[in-house]
Amino acid sequence: EPGSEVSEWSFHWSHMAAAAVLRRLRFRTERGLCCVPASLPLAKPEQHPDTAENGVVTARFINRNPRNLERLALARKDKGWQTVWPGLTSWHRLRFRKTQRHVTAYVEAVGSGGKAVISASTQEWAIKRHLSSTRDVAAAQNVGRVLAQRCLEAGIAYVTFRAIPWEYRAESVQRFRSAMKDGGVILSEPQRVRQ
Repeated sequence: EPGSEVSEWSFHWSHMAAAAVLRRLRFRTERGLCCVPASLPLAKPEQHPDTAENGVVTARFINRNPRNLERLALARKDKGWQTVWPGLTSWHRLRFRKTQRHVTAYVEAVGSGGKAVISASTQEWAIKRHLSSTRDVAAAQNVGRVLAQRCLEAGIAYVTFRAIPWEYRAESVQRFRSAMKDGGVILSEPQRVRQ
């Protein structure tokens, strides 16, 4: 098409003319022969940012993560009475409960009076529909897998798990415990760092 050749030629010519004008202006400004209007963009020399303030730490710090001190092992652990079982010297405690119909496990925050933070149970339809029985060993193992995933998603990687000795020997508790470990949750909390 003849119109497209004209438009390509005019674009090429205007591009060449603009480049020539800019070269002339740059040559004249370097020699101080002309004043460049403010509307034309000139290449500015690169300015490097000042990095001297990078090492300065502000005096005021606000902790916006509620579990940050726990993850750094700096948060206080309540001692409680020595006669209380299980002890209160932990941030999160893992509980496992098996009734005649269901298996339930939850993580409770010790400092908040035993309020459940995360839970998993065979009463939930999402877990129940994949099980043949809601109270056997396989149910306990699957509840452990689901609870481990939920703990890691919530940022809880350390929990304390203490079971009554005669319940601890049961196969369902052992499978639950191994599923939690395999899921990436550590079943003991680090010692508190004292300053």
